[in-house]
Amino acid sequence: MHLLLVTALLGTASAKQISDKKMQKLVEIPKGWEIAMASQPMWFFTQAMGHPTCYPTYAEDLYTREQRHPAKLCEYPDTSCHCRQPGVEPGYKGPGFPVYYSTKRCGESEIRVAYNLFYQKDGFAPGEENGGHPYDWERVIAVWNKYGNNWSPSKLLLSQHDTYESVPWHDIPSTVSGREAKKHLGGKNGQKGKDHPKVYVGWSKHSHYVEPYQGLQTPLVQMTPWATRGYDWWYFPTKEDYHLTDGKGSQKKMRDLGKQFNFWNWGPELKGQDPMSVHLSLCNVTVGKTEKAFVPLRLQKLDLQAFLNGSLVLKNTGTLRLEDLEPETLLRRL
Repeated sequence: MHLLLVTALLGTASAKQISDKKMQKLVEIPKGWEIAMASQPMWFFTQAMGHPTCYPTYAEDLYTREQRHPAKLCEYPDTSCHCRQPGVEPGYKGPGFPVYYSTKRCGESEIRVAYNLFYQKDGFAPGEENGGHPYDWERVIAVWNKYGNNWSPSKLLLSQHDTYESVPWHDIPSTVSGREAKKHLGGKNGQKGKDHPKVYVGWSKHSHYVEPYQGLQTPLVQMTPWATRGYDWWYFPTKEDYHLTDGKGSQKKMRDLGKQFNFWNWGPELKGQDPMSVHLSLCNVTVGKTEKAFVPLRLQKLDLQAFLNGSLVLKNTGTLRLEDLEPETLLRRL
C-alpha cells in the first residue's frame, strides 16, 4: 500500500517500473541501451517561415572518422542552410539520427540517462548578435528513482542552452507507450504518466521543451522559453541509433565515442557540452527555473519595436528578465 501511494503521488504509476533486481543487472551491462530505451523521448522538430530546422546528425564523418565540419551560418531566417535537413515533407516521420547516450548511478536510489543530440550549427549569422555559432550539442536527461523494490522515471531534465528545465514525470503534458510511438505523431496528446515523453526541439537553437509553441519568430525570441517549436517531423529512435559516449572505452565490441568527442574542439560556446563532459557531471547538472530566471545578454537597452521585428542589436553587458521578453507583455507595452 505504501509503495502504491508513493508512486501515485509521484505520477509514475503508469510509467515503466523495473524491479531492483533487474535494474542491478541492467546497470552492470556495459552497453546500457536497455535503460536508455526504457525512458527515451519521442523527438519533434519544426520549421518556420518556410525554413526547416537544422536536423540532428553524426558528430563524426562516417567515412574518415574525423570530426564533422561545421555548417556555415546564414542570414535569418535560414537556419538550415548547409546542414542536414529532414528531407521529407512536413507531416511525416523524419529520418533517423544518432543518439549519443550514457547512464550513471547517482547514489543508491537514483540513475540518470543522458540523450545527447548533435547539430552542425546553431542559429544564424552574424553569430555575435543573433546567438549563432558553429556546432551544437543539446540533450535531455531522464532521472530514475527507486521506490521500495522498484525503479521508475521520476523527472525529465531538458537542456535549454546553459541550463536545464526540470519537469516531474507526472507533469509532462504528453507521454506515449512504445506501441503508440509508432503511430502518426505518436498518437493523441494529453496522456500523462507513460513511458516516453514527447519532447519538442527549438527551431533554430535546439533547446528542449515538453510542449509546442508558435509565437514570435525573431532571433532573440529563440533564446527564450518562447522559442518556436512544433511537430512538422518526429522520430522515435531504435536500438541502432544509440551510441555509447561515457568515455569508458570500447566494451563488448561496442565503440565508445566519448573520449574522441571530448578531445575534439567544438568551440568556446560548447565547452563542457560534449557527451563525455556531460556524463562526468551528470549527477550535478544545473537546473534553472526558467519562468523566474534571468537571461544575461549583451544589451544596451531594450527597443521593443526592434525586438518585435527582429532587428534588435545586442551590445555591452546587461541583464534582461525573461518576463520582460514574454511576447504578450511586450505587445501590451508598445
